[in-house]
Amino acid sequence: MAKKTSQKVETKTDTKDIYELFDQFLEKTVINKSNFFSDEKDIIFGTNVQNNGLIQLVDLYKSEIDIKKDVFNEKIKNSDDAIKKVYAHLMWLHNLPKPVNETSIDSKIEDIKKVTGIVVNYKYKGLNTSYGNAYFSQPKEIRDLALLYYTLLPKNLESIESVKKFIIQWCLNWINPGEKEGIRTLAYKESKFNPIQEEHLPIHNMLLHLCKKEHYDDISATIDKKKIVTTFENLISKDEQGEFDLSKANMILDDDKNNNKKYFIICNEIYKQQLPPDEQSSYEYKNLWGDENNAINEAIHIYDYKNLWNIGSDKDNSDINVLKFKKAIILFGPPGTSKTYSAKGLAKNLIFQNEYLKNVTGFLNQEKKDDFGTQIHRLQLHPNYTYEDFVWGYQIENKKYKENGKVVCVGNKTVARKGFFLKLLDKIKGDKTKKTHVLILDEINRVDLSRLFGELFSGIENRNETIKLPVSVEGIDSICIPENLYIIGTMNEIDFSLERVDFALRRRFAWFFYGYNKDTLKSILEDKLVNISCPNFNDTARAEYIQNCTNLNNKINKDPDLGPQYQIGHTFFAELVDIWAEMPKKEIKSVKTILWNISIGLMIKAYLGNCDDTKMDSFRVAFGIDPLKQKNKKDGAQEPQTN
Repeated sequence: MAKKTSQKVETKTDTKDIYELFDQFLEKTVINKSNFFSDEKDIIFGTNVQNNGLIQLVDLYKSEIDIKKDVFNEKIKNSDDAIKKVYAHLMWLHNLPKPVNETSIDSKIEDIKKVTGIVVNYKYKGLNTSYGNAYFSQPKEIRDLALLYYTLLPKNLESIESVKKFIIQWCLNWINPGEKEGIRTLAYKESKFNPIQEEHLPIHNMLLHLCKKEHYDDISATIDKKKIVTTFENLISKDEQGEFDLSKANMILDDDKNNNKKYFIICNEIYKQQLPPDEQSSYEYKNLWGDENNAINEAIHIYDYKNLWNIGSDKDNSDINVLKFKKAIILFGPPGTSKTYSAKGLAKNLIFQNEYLKNVTGFLNQEKKDDFGTQIHRLQLHPNYTYEDFVWGYQIENKKYKENGKVVCVGNKTVARKGFFLKLLDKIKGDKTKKTHVLILDEINRVDLSRLFGELFSGIENRNETIKLPVSVEGIDSICIPENLYIIGTMNEIDFSLERVDFALRRRFAWFFYGYNKDTLKSILEDKLVNISCPNFNDTARAEYIQNCTNLNNKINKDPDLGPQYQIGHTFFAELVDIWAEMPKKEIKSVKTILWNISIGLMIKAYLGNCDDTKMDSFRVAFGIDPLKQKNKKDGAQEPQTN
């Protein structure tokens, strides 16, 4: 395609809210098939497919399988004007619901101009949405928008409502009666695109909310919605067959998983909990985000409850669900992947689901005070920690007696004394309220867990089964592990391969791999930035950095000398914030290079042993910093050395 000179297009300043703007956008681009930023007709989304920028953009996506942001944006820059105009439209729509302030508007304008050469000036009443910081995969999300328009435009729909109905069906991949596949699946096949895993993309929830805010929340990614449903679904009543009663959400169109309907009921139920008792009994469900008084929207912002649900995975066999019935799980993976942090979160989540589901506010008040010390018990294991420390062991005591009113010592005596675990069981059995108790065993790879538990090992699997102790320990001859004690272990796989775990140990615990996760890194960075000022680390810089971290771990995963167990954990990547806070005038590439030299690069080099600079360069590039040879030419920087 011949490269043409880019045309500058400007819009008038607009102070409409995003819903009005979205309707206006659909009217001009879908119904009238016009340029949203000017009065041009039948150029961008016209009926002549041979000169249609949208068709050309779809073809361009077909040729770019990986869709890396920098690479794809460079292709857009070198494309025809028709493609640039379409891409500018889709970038504008993609950016629409992000939180709005003067800085973010300037950033949006600059992003569109940088890629397409088109200047788009616009202002509007912003929505403090949840998806604002969730946009990690811009090319993939815009690809889905392009595919939506590719499927939508030939329909020749004549009203805004009919367009919105189609978009909702698209987002839910709705299957009409008699059809075998949803419209988005069919569009993927027709366009010959590889399907995109949408769970981490907010684009579909964004469109649902813009089309019908009464029924669909301004939530971030679909994976969040799934986690919320998993955490709170016991708030939904069940019918006689034991199935969830979703009749109160019948007005909501949903996919076959019904997460939107469940979410709608859950938010209503949480809202109802906050009402006086007499109002709860007569409560009628409200449209969550379209109520005239905006009552629920003001009271229930689901991200205020993030600590309750943003733990573990979203699958039916998630760690929290398995912990409920298995009662013993182990989180294993590379160092620094938040296993201990997640174990504490799972423990709180379990306590919440077992005891506080009908009193969300009460739980949050307790969590603010971190008042779980009597229910969550943590033990740091190490090579010198033994069965005698954990279950029971002999201790030498000076036994004293009285003779003629005087205390005399008649020698030493060996007695059996309870260890940590038996003392814990005493405490749990003495709790008449039958509260949930969670024991966190950190770094189980440093001990022989079967030997640590001894004869109580079988009791992990068979609760309330009486187990005979070999001796009487402080008057106790037998013991059993109660139903309300749950065990979470953590293990660094790099120190102890899962292949070395014996079958008996594997059978008694459920095992969950905790590797690098970009959403977890995002949450950790956001948490750190609450207390650490780092002005240069804006949304765009964070998204780029998280992608760099993801690229590095993807390379580690594929390396024949490494693999997933050698991934770099979130806690190591999050140190960037601490470094940058000390050097606020530095650019992100400089700060990343410092982090590489003092931490990340050292670890990779230690894992690999002796390797040449070329191999280390490939990891540097994946992390978004210059190759060593190029860096040496610039400033004489040296690759970190290991002893």
